[in-house]
Amino acid sequence: MSVKTVAVNKFLGLNQSPNGSTGLALGEASVAENFYITDDYKLKTRPGVSVLNQYQKGGTFKALWNGLLGDSRWTLIIYQDGHDEQLTMTAKARNAAAQAAGDDGDYTLNLHYLHPVKVFSYGDSVWIVGADVYDTSAPRIYRLTAAEDGGFTLESSRGYYPLISSGNGVGGGGTMLEPLNLLADHFRIQFSADGESTEYHLPPMASAVDKVLVDGVAVTDGDYNSTHHVYTFSDPPVKGVNNIEFLCFYRDPDRTAAVEKFLKMRHCEAYNGSTDSRMFFYGDGTNICYYTGVPAYGEGLYLPAGYEIAVDSSASAITGMRRHYTRLMAYKADGTFSINYEPVTLADGTVTAGFYVHPASRDVGNDMDNQIQTVGNFPRTLCGGSLFEWRHTASYYQDERYAKRIGQQVSLYLRDADPSKIVTCDDDASRTYYMFLNDGYGTVLVNRYELDVWTVYTGSVFDGVRYADGFRGDLLFANDNTVFYFDPSSAFDAVYGGRQLPIPCRWESGFMSFGADYLRKYSSTLWVSMLPEVSSNMEITVQTDRRDEYMTKTAGRPLLDFGAVDFSHFSFLISRAPKIQRIKLKVKKFVYYKLIFRVDSPGARATVLGYDQQIRYASYVK
Repeated sequence: MSVKTVAVNKFLGLNQSPNGSTGLALGEASVAENFYITDDYKLKTRPGVSVLNQYQKGGTFKALWNGLLGDSRWTLIIYQDGHDEQLTMTAKARNAAAQAAGDDGDYTLNLHYLHPVKVFSYGDSVWIVGADVYDTSAPRIYRLTAAEDGGFTLESSRGYYPLISSGNGVGGGGTMLEPLNLLADHFRIQFSADGESTEYHLPPMASAVDKVLVDGVAVTDGDYNSTHHVYTFSDPPVKGVNNIEFLCFYRDPDRTAAVEKFLKMRHCEAYNGSTDSRMFFYGDGTNICYYTGVPAYGEGLYLPAGYEIAVDSSASAITGMRRHYTRLMAYKADGTFSINYEPVTLADGTVTAGFYVHPASRDVGNDMDNQIQTVGNFPRTLCGGSLFEWRHTASYYQDERYAKRIGQQVSLYLRDADPSKIVTCDDDASRTYYMFLNDGYGTVLVNRYELDVWTVYTGSVFDGVRYADGFRGDLLFANDNTVFYFDPSSAFDAVYGGRQLPIPCRWESGFMSFGADYLRKYSSTLWVSMLPEVSSNMEITVQTDRRDEYMTKTAGRPLLDFGAVDFSHFSFLISRAPKIQRIKLKVKKFVYYKLIFRVDSPGARATVLGYDQQIRYASYVK
């Protein structure tokens, strides 16, 4: 009889096989539940989940944002509390400077709870846009800007007031500049006074005059005739160039219809060629997206009429948009398209933005609603139960090689997933991609993409996830009433009401034949290397082609810590040096062998650095 020692010092994650799991490599797992693969391919129980914020049941989260505002770290949570028609924003300071500013708390937003809420970074601010609670056909815009003390300023913001023309004489005839803004009911227009006239003719769209400035000074002694669109000064303004500026109201029924369409847009993405100076809004169930203008004479949100793109002639909805290098990728269920920016010079010499749509794939698109993440520099989409990465999209031409199929290791989960329920998140700091399936079992697919390994997290805390957002290693996710985060210091999952749930962990190898599926084999000894840590405890057992159940052995290397003493696995070990433990587990006459690690004890942890197994080969299989 020959004897062989098999060593596994790299755990390669989950690799699902529908055909018996006999083809898996050493270190691959047929089951990897609630285990995490570290940067050096070690097997570690996943961190617990703790509560960041919790609200009464009956409320609904509308948006979650996590990032930097100025130099301070903030988490913004927007939710409907019970049956209130208004929304509330909770601001959570995430660093010392912001906490010292004392801005943590609830802020009432006059946003209607039935309409989508868009939260995004644009310029040096965070913008919150939704429908006005008092007039659901009108936009309501809030702006958060950084304060010097590390806090922030929240203000209700108007849209940008465009300067539609300048150089007008008494009767008009000036140079056209900016189009009207759908997000504002005002515009500006400049006149050059001749020093003699008192009557100035405004365009017919001016339904009223809100303010008049002459050489920068407000004037209130004039009168506006809205029938003839003439503003009359009491005294002639002094002569000057563009020294009179009118701020005018305008009423347009076409604007109201366009704004109502815009308010139905649920999502946005930044793009403008090589810069991010425009926001593209989409997600109303159509193939239309709106894009903002770039204010030339001020700042604010600017959405000119007619700034929209129809992505393809088919009416299928845009399900996601993602900037990729200098192009904007637009995804639909029935195809993928690339939007390219080029400046266009019109006949009158005016330079405007031009956006051109090119097909990238007529077969592969995206079935998830706004859950496309740029992972390792490539957007990821789910189409037909398969996960794709989009690469090399710089061409103007359609090419099926743009989309590379990935995630075969979790293909059975992806095949059965409901795309409409999936929530995704990319944690750039840990290079980890998450897919919350919301399948009723609390399943999360976890991909350490630089290692190309997958594992699965499960638990009731992961079911019903509506939003997820990661920033610098801090992943937040929320269901209807609770915001959670991964807490490496916890070995439990916190749920609504303060209860803590244990985290059962299970790792199973494939059915290994150890290079000889024609021979019977014997195994009696395992050497398992583990990292000492508080409450370290793990059970080891096997399955074979002969039996499903064998004796269970216990392994563990618990550190002494009186703050978390569990006398069922108590020790006086204080060194963090790795420890090898010999496990006697006799298994006879098997052909295929499956090794199983379990962590079932509440609050237990385990970090497996590797294992060695002695195999003795015997007679031929009969």
